[in-house]
Amino acid sequence: MQSLQIRLTPELLKRVDNMIKTGMYSNRNEAIRDAVRRLSLEYETLGRTEILRAKIAPKLRGKTGNR
Repeated sequence: MQSLQIRLTPELLKRVDNMIKTGMYSNRNEAIRDAVRRLSLEYETLGRTEILRAKIAPKLRGKTGNR
């Protein structure tokens, strides 16, 4: 696993530490890795949605005739 140095605002760091205190994550690394994982999945899903929308929208316009 590679190392990465990041800088967080005090507010973001406080939020991450709060999640650790409540037991949601065991440490900062785990919390940050999960956040990046979720962001990348969201980005991929958005991309697939846009591709589908681009394929489907022209067909829908043809059927309704008013878009």
